[in-house]
Amino acid sequence: GFLRLVDELAGRARYVAVATHDVPLGREAIGRLLAAGTLCQWELLYGLPSRAARAAATELGVSVRFYVPYGEAYLPYCLAQARRNPRLLGQLVWDACQAKRTADPRFA
Repeated sequence: GFLRLVDELAGRARYVAVATHDVPLGREAIGRLLAAGTLCQWELLYGLPSRAARAAATELGVSVRFYVPYGEAYLPYCLAQARRNPRLLGQLVWDACQAKRTADPRFA
């Protein structure tokens, strides 16, 4: 259903945000939007691995926006993930630094 929705919006919407960490799906969705001349951006959830998606966005020539989850239930979830995989904390810091370097002011 994701790509079906993208196809409905391609060429009709002024701007579409593609929110997925699935790199092949995001690549396909953004490719369809760009082919139709639709302004788009890749959206990722802050704290999840994003290196491959950011690289794909760069190759496609679109910017990346990060959403930061918040709220009462987020912190325990985040800490539980970090306990299982301590490298996530390093990845989080790395991604934050990279996102700041590649921010696109058109979408601020």
